[in-house]
Amino acid sequence: DLSRLRVLVANLRRRKLRVFGVQGGGQLSEDALQELGLIAVPAGKDAPLPNDNRGHRRSRAESLGSRNKVVHAPVRSGQMIVSEHGDLTVIGSVASGAEVVASGSIHVYGALRGRAMAGAHGDESARIFCRCLEAELVAIAGLYQTSETLEDAARERCTHVYLEDDRLRMEVIG
Repeated sequence: DLSRLRVLVANLRRRKLRVFGVQGGGQLSEDALQELGLIAVPAGKDAPLPNDNRGHRRSRAESLGSRNKVVHAPVRSGQMIVSEHGDLTVIGSVASGAEVVASGSIHVYGALRGRAMAGAHGDESARIFCRCLEAELVAIAGLYQTSETLEDAARERCTHVYLEDDRLRMEVIG
């Protein structure tokens, strides 16, 4: 419906979002699109990734689609590190204001002061491990706790965060 699209586009632009096109709007005429300052965007197609022929052997995890990411430096405030297809390991600390996100588990060999979100694609078996829990937020598969609700016994301790019975649990390790 053109009137609903007109309202949506106006609201998005008011929020300083750049709207340039419509996908799947086959029933909209070229004149209607032009009136809204939009173009028709054809549906994309999946293209194969370029073949990497460097002759290296792939690990079992890589062949299954899991690609773990290792960061060999502290994650600074304002940074966001994402491991889209596997675990994320940070050899260092995660500063307040930083975010670490993984589709699998997160391992922080330092203080976790920022936000950690494991199981980003809904993996309820994902876990968060850290040497010192001081996080602003921890989340697994969308269930989260903020710094105000973290268990006191786990604060500033080596901690393992996991899901059990649809609740976040924190276990002090070591």
